[in-house]
Amino acid sequence: MAEVAKATSSKGEKPPHYQLSSSDRPGDHLVTHPLKGTNYLTWRRAVTNALISKHKMVYVDGRLPKPPQGDPYEETWITCNLMDLTTKRVIGTGKLKGDLYYFESKDEAKIHVAKTNMRMEILHQRLGHIPNKRLRSIFGDTILEYESRPCDACHKAKQCQNIFPVRDNKSKNIFDLVHLDTWGPYSSKTHDGYSYFLTIVDDCSREYLGIYDEN
Repeated sequence: MAEVAKATSSKGEKPPHYQLSSSDRPGDHLVTHPLKGTNYLTWRRAVTNALISKHKMVYVDGRLPKPPQGDPYEETWITCNLMDLTTKRVIGTGKLKGDLYYFESKDEAKIHVAKTNMRMEILHQRLGHIPNKRLRSIFGDTILEYESRPCDACHKAKQCQNIFPVRDNKSKNIFDLVHLDTWGPYSSKTHDGYSYFLTIVDDCSREYLGIYDEN
C-alpha cells in the first residue's frame, strides 16, 4: 500500500494514478452497457478493466489511502476524488461508513422547487402526449396538479378527418333531406363478419338506420 502511494516515474512526474486527463469528468460512461443484475460478471469485468486502464483502480480497492496531512500528494488525492478537472469545483463530499463512501447531496431545496412547479399538461406534451394514466404510474405523487384537461392535439390526432361545420338550418318535413354515409372497412369485424355499414339519418326527425354489409 505504501509502495502505491509513494510510487513516482523516473522523470519525477506524478504517479499515473494521480494524473487526470481532460476526458476524466463526472458523468462520463466507463462502460457502454448498464448493469441489469443478470450481467453482473460481465459488467464488473468491464468496469474493472476501465478503471485499471485509467490507473484509478487503486482508489476502489483501497490500495491508495488518503495521504496524511502535510503530504505533498494530499491535495492531489482530494482533487482526483472530489473535484471536476475542467471547472476545478468541488462536486461533493462523501463520508466513510463501513467500507462505502456515502455522498450527501445539497440540492434538496432545488429538487423540492422543481417538484412544486411540475404540471401534468407540460409533462404530457413533453413525453409525446402519453395518456394521463401512464403519467400517474411513472411519476406517482411527484405531480401535484392532476387536473384532467382535454388536449386539443390528442383529439385532433385521433380524428380521421376534420369535423363538419355547424349548420343551423333544419328540414321541416320528414324525408325532405336524408344523410347517407358509408363506413369501412372497419379494423374489427362484427360477430356476423361485417366490416362495412351504411348510415341513414333523416334531417328532420333525426331517426337513424344502420345497414351492415360484408363488401
